[in-house]
Amino acid sequence: MWTPPSKDIERTSNITCLTVNDFGETPEALQNLLKLPRALESFNYGRIYSNPSRWTLNMFQGLLAGHQTTLKRIEIGALGRGYTPINFLEFPQLEILHLSHWVYKESSEVAAASILSPKLHTFIWDFRVMDQHSESWSDFGEEQKEWVLRFAELAAGRRSVLRKIEIMFYPDGDYNEPRAREELATCVTPWDLMDEVKEKIKPLGIELEYNKCWSREECLRNIELKEKSSEQRLENVEVEESSSILNE
Repeated sequence: MWTPPSKDIERTSNITCLTVNDFGETPEALQNLLKLPRALESFNYGRIYSNPSRWTLNMFQGLLAGHQTTLKRIEIGALGRGYTPINFLEFPQLEILHLSHWVYKESSEVAAASILSPKLHTFIWDFRVMDQHSESWSDFGEEQKEWVLRFAELAAGRRSVLRKIEIMFYPDGDYNEPRAREELATCVTPWDLMDEVKEKIKPLGIELEYNKCWSREECLRNIELKEKSSEQRLENVEVEESSSILNE
């Protein structure tokens, strides 16, 4: 990977799917690797945990150029907290695009103008952090709700073939969820917002898919258990105090 492949083996591999995770080499090394397949159909570049090179999203515009006429699926994970623009309109066979929220933060207008390739039917927006801490409820709020809604409206207005938007969002419920009945009654969760968008874009012929990994019912049960536990502790304290008084 450190040197370009010789001309006699360049573009000779029958590999059609390439998955790269925690890549520790340089962009040049990946470019050399991408020169081996004859016609790549699926490319997955996972999250970087440790790499001295600076990676940006727009680097993949050039890195994947040699396969832009054959790629059907592209997935690019978290490269860092910075982000740069990228254009997928010149990928005529691209059907599924999977991008990390942490590297793709273009406006919905720019997104509609730059990633809705001719055959793109599924866009996956990935909020996963996959670090010591998971994503937070605050990572999907009103701003993200409006982004998805507007993007879907623009996609429909452009008569694109987009039929599904998938949101990958799995925050730790125990850390984020309300602690009291009053808080539960008034809180608006990320899934409430997703539900709202789902209903609004359904008439456009676009499905919003997400995993509801939290429920109000389960949260209420947890609150009730905590309340009962607190009541039991209070009763135990009162019994101990009464016993102490009687013993005196």
